[in-house]
Amino acid sequence: MTKLFLVFALFLVVALATATALTPYQLRYSAFEDAVSDIFEDDSSEYSLQGNGGTYTVRSGDSLSAIGGRVGCSVAQLVSLNGISNPNLIRVGQVLKLCGGSSPSPAPAPSGGGTYTVKSGDTLSGIAGRVGCSVSQLASLNGISNPNLIRVGQVLRLCGSSPTPTPTPGPGPAPSGGMSAAGFAHLRAVFGGVSQSAADGINYIIAAAHRHGISDVRQVAYMLATVRGECGAGMTPVREAYWTSETWRKNNLRYYPYYGRGYVQLTWSNNYARAGAALGYGNQFVNNPDMVLDPKIAADIIALGMRDAWFTGVSLNTYIHGGTCDYYNARRIVNGLDKAGQFASWATTFEQALGR
Repeated sequence: MTKLFLVFALFLVVALATATALTPYQLRYSAFEDAVSDIFEDDSSEYSLQGNGGTYTVRSGDSLSAIGGRVGCSVAQLVSLNGISNPNLIRVGQVLKLCGGSSPSPAPAPSGGGTYTVKSGDTLSGIAGRVGCSVSQLASLNGISNPNLIRVGQVLRLCGSSPTPTPTPGPGPAPSGGMSAAGFAHLRAVFGGVSQSAADGINYIIAAAHRHGISDVRQVAYMLATVRGECGAGMTPVREAYWTSETWRKNNLRYYPYYGRGYVQLTWSNNYARAGAALGYGNQFVNNPDMVLDPKIAADIIALGMRDAWFTGVSLNTYIHGGTCDYYNARRIVNGLDKAGQFASWATTFEQALGR
């Protein structure tokens, strides 16, 4: 009875609209037909798993999560079965395979032996789900700083693929005598130049790594990448907020005068005291904090700090050792994941240079 009343009411509305030529929102017969269809439609057959050979045709207003809930599939299952790169984008009329129906669409075959070429509509999370990698793994493998930004045609290395070959196989030992001429040539080619201050900084850090027993070339590469990121292309020790003034630091930094200095930002008096004790300087750093701006001292501090987990509780060995080399998450040694993809890319460049 209720359905008949609704049909009658809709009929009157359409008739009235037709008679008075309502604009701009004219009611059409197709709208009336759709409404009647919806009223009498049997919901139990609309989403039958077997109703269309294990498929479902997307209708206006559908979402993947709503469809999944009605047919007993998870969003992840529907995405995998139908090769959907963006779970928030489906189109009316699209025919979806359902759980228990047809075989899933194959994941994109790795092209070129462990790589995938980004296509229009791809997202990193969608690619990761189809090829069996996590987003963080893909970001780390490919030096991606913003996981939400990939470009069509970009070739991504996939989990299990070999890293870009470097001139020396495996991690190899770090050089003890400084960067070679060939290594500097590689850095100039990639970075567009290397200043004398940067060259000096690179050699200070390599020497400090050697002094403190850091022999894995990848760990030294990540130290160099960290200095480039924290201090800029000049790779010289800096003061915290170096673009401001001492007056600003005094008025705004609660740990003044023990604000950040060096290749990494050593802060608070207790950390100055620890670094002084570890390096045999006693309380000299506490009495004269500017001492840690000396490049040799600054290099010793970053070497010990990253080796022994001074800064955040995790060390170089946490992410880079033996068969493990996670340049992306190694950013956590100093500063969370801030610009982690960029630091990972720099580390790869320095690793290549150190191997030459």
